[in-house]
Amino acid sequence: MIEPTPAARPKVVPHPVWTAHLRDCLERRQKELPMALFEPAVAVTVLAASDLEAPFVGFPSVAHLERFVPAAILFVDAVPSDARLLEAMTADRPRICFVAHRVPSVARGLGDRVRSWGVATEVHAFTANTPEDLIPPMPFPRPLLIVVPGNALGTRGTIEGVRTLRSIRAAMKPGDRLILVLDVRTDARELEAAYGRAGGAWERANAVVVQELARVLSAPIDTSELQFAARHDRANARVEGVLVAHRPIRLAIPDGSHILVGRHETLRTVLAATFDRRRLEGTLRGCGLQLHAWHQHENGTAVAVIDPVWLA
Repeated sequence: MIEPTPAARPKVVPHPVWTAHLRDCLERRQKELPMALFEPAVAVTVLAASDLEAPFVGFPSVAHLERFVPAAILFVDAVPSDARLLEAMTADRPRICFVAHRVPSVARGLGDRVRSWGVATEVHAFTANTPEDLIPPMPFPRPLLIVVPGNALGTRGTIEGVRTLRSIRAAMKPGDRLILVLDVRTDARELEAAYGRAGGAWERANAVVVQELARVLSAPIDTSELQFAARHDRANARVEGVLVAHRPIRLAIPDGSHILVGRHETLRTVLAATFDRRRLEGTLRGCGLQLHAWHQHENGTAVAVIDPVWLA
């Protein structure tokens, strides 16, 4: 069962636009409570502290760089678990690291982790609220290596994932390179066990979602009647995090109406796409990118080395 931590934040009066968005999510055929509704609360209290618990943190090794020596590196949404990628950069090149995340405090936390590695690296952390401002108009040293570790691209969803890739491509210059670390597992039981682990990042994030929902609705929610589960959607190649209702639950919306969540009905809160080489190559073609190398590992991760396509 989900046991959210006690809420210390004050009650709020939701903006009518937020209320309309909440109602739209709850009235869909598959009811949703996307975590984006509750950022930065979820990201700050849960995801920032537990990104290393994600199934894949992954990093490209020296072999994956294939003699590519960047002058700077940009991490998007997460950072690897150790300093090996930065250590792979030759000593005679500037070691400048940039970290981008949608929530300022998370970006700062990720930047602090890079500094803690003890590598002689100049670190800059900044906020990217949308995929379009993921790479700010600053004079990055070139060539630039952009790294999206931990299957972070998969957690952005299909539409935002494509927007992210297009934004990255628009900012790339000749000689730049993109590396994605992806979840390529296909076994439903393995995926559901990894993402649905008791006490794991997804379960704790869902606890905060319930806590925040109760706060903005100014109404108690019996969390014992909601249980977190991870479910594999093979048709759409993704894992969904859902809250399952054990009995009918009536949610009072701030506009005075109510939404009924039926027994055994689910509220989807988060998802993570999984990939294979063919699917990735199809996505890249529509974003002006091409696969340079594909390194798949026995643990279910793949490292995709990607170059921009330049028209003659």
